[in-house]
Amino acid sequence: MADPSADEVLLRDGTRLVVRPIRADDADALVALHARLSSDTIYRRYFGVRPHLSPAEVARFTQVDGHARFALVAVRDALLVAVARYESRPATAARSSLSSSTTRCTIRVSDG
Repeated sequence: MADPSADEVLLRDGTRLVVRPIRADDADALVALHARLSSDTIYRRYFGVRPHLSPAEVARFTQVDGHARFALVAVRDALLVAVARYESRPATAARSSLSSSTTRCTIRVSDG
């Protein structure tokens, strides 16, 4: 584990995961993770059918600034098995009544 920002996690069943910030070079692994997700998981995450991520989505999901957008990945034996992310968005005139921004959090875990 050469990445100083990575942590190794031992699960109750003995599985070892490496948890680290997502990187732009995780693009192919993220596409592969999405391909392994069940159709039900994809539907619940995106509220619709989405068999593939677009190149723009892959870039947005893997190229984060670490401030307004951040993501951690869990890797098992070089296979990306989970992603947890948050994305803050500044308030717009249409929804500025309660706060200056909103934050969306998502977690995806391979289930296929």
